[in-house]
Amino acid sequence: MDIQARINGKTMMAEAIGVSAEDILEKGYGERQGKRISLEPYEMLYLLEKSMITVKGISFEELLKQISEHRQGFSKYLVYKDLRDRGYVVKEGIEPLYSLRLYEKGTFSTSPAKYRILILNEGDDVRVEKLKNFIVSSVSQETNSVVAVVDRRGEIIYYKSFLITSGSKIE
Repeated sequence: MDIQARINGKTMMAEAIGVSAEDILEKGYGERQGKRISLEPYEMLYLLEKSMITVKGISFEELLKQISEHRQGFSKYLVYKDLRDRGYVVKEGIEPLYSLRLYEKGTFSTSPAKYRILILNEGDDVRVEKLKNFIVSSVSQETNSVVAVVDRRGEIIYYKSFLITSGSKIE
């Protein structure tokens, strides 16, 4: 794929060159904005790492440095990369309670996201109320909730989370 991307202030935009924007969008990358595709920083970094795009005026290392300035940004990239490398389509979360949406393999264009991913860093303080709200919100949207914990070495541990009510069976 020959895609040339550019950074426009805080927005990262990609323009298709020699290929339609539909090809990129069908694979679950970015969001359409007219004839252009808007990419999240972690999406652009992933596509740059995989040599699927080039970015004028910035290297992989420079973009990685920009993203790494924010601990949550780097953790989000690590989780995104891990899930994409496993063959999943991963999109930005819609609500502030969770970080990413995960689609079952082969269902991106036909079904809603099956999982919501909440990304936490090892050692972060997290209020139980936040976890409860995340799980309750996922249940109400008929999605599964997963907590991705990124440890200090950049390794990721995924925990499926669920709501237990009186009378619930634990499987």
